[in-house]
Amino acid sequence: MKLKLSFLKLLNTWRNLRTVTRLTLILSIPYVILTSYYFFNYKAREPYLDRWNPSQSQIGRIPENVDHRYSYAWLRSSSPLPVTIVTVQSDLSHYWCTCGYKSLEKYAEMWGYTILHSSIPSTVVSSKLKKYELALSTLSSSSLTVILDCDIFITNPTIPIQRIWDEYAHTETEVLLSRDAHWRMGVPVNSGVVILKGGEFSRNLLSNIIKKDRVKSGPYSSKFNADTLVDQPRLTVELLLSSQLSDPPISEYEVNSKVTVVSQRVINSFYRYPQSYFSGFHYDPPSSKWRKGDLLAHITGMDVEGRVEAADRFGGGCEGVERVETVVTTDGVRGVGGN
Repeated sequence: MKLKLSFLKLLNTWRNLRTVTRLTLILSIPYVILTSYYFFNYKAREPYLDRWNPSQSQIGRIPENVDHRYSYAWLRSSSPLPVTIVTVQSDLSHYWCTCGYKSLEKYAEMWGYTILHSSIPSTVVSSKLKKYELALSTLSSSSLTVILDCDIFITNPTIPIQRIWDEYAHTETEVLLSRDAHWRMGVPVNSGVVILKGGEFSRNLLSNIIKKDRVKSGPYSSKFNADTLVDQPRLTVELLLSSQLSDPPISEYEVNSKVTVVSQRVINSFYRYPQSYFSGFHYDPPSSKWRKGDLLAHITGMDVEGRVEAADRFGGGCEGVERVETVVTTDGVRGVGGN
């Protein structure tokens, strides 16, 4: 009886509302539903994302128990390929890049890697390609070179680069990189992390990227975010022209004669602050999103505030790093980082 009276009272209240008010309430229902969905799936579940669950982490990453060889003992007793990491920071005011570099330094020291780090004014467009010049100078058939965007934090330093190469590269592989979060929507690969082994193909690839610069004209000028990005579209086009990449991609993994493409969380997990998923990034597949236990977090696709918060979260070495008011350049706003 009480329930019936409550329903009748509510119905009477609804009838007394003005037509405009009724219409407003009806139209607001989808917004409330969508907002609630994203809140509970991203914001409210934020602490849950920190609890690495192996059952959810097998897609696109190396299982923790893959092989006992990958340990300090293995590194000391065997002869893995030496590793050089190349990174360029195009704006010293980018607090998150400075913090990310500190995490990279610790990782490199842990495994005995060499770092080539350069800082170039962001006003120079070709500064985006400086890391390819540095990488070309270090290429060797007896070592690995890793090109990293600067907005990357190492979150699981127990995974050495050589382990990833051993697991996914074959004997002829010279380039290993990951899919992009939007690989099903016209962006086949992401240039945030690229691992190379010296050879004719990898040398020609880097040389062409440096020589040709960004994609400004031709059939690819309107593809692969070429209107806003610099190096990633050029890298994609060069891989396509050399028949080392499928467009559109057929699956998450792709193995060609010289190039291997892996799932994103193997080497290039995206971390976007939950609010950024309201801006179109809700299309990111689970295999692209950072989880605890992944090698690194690529803090991309966020505004300045989001990047600073992410840097504070992942950057254990951020203490003492000065925060400078800054504006993110075009490359840094839509998902590929400052470099």
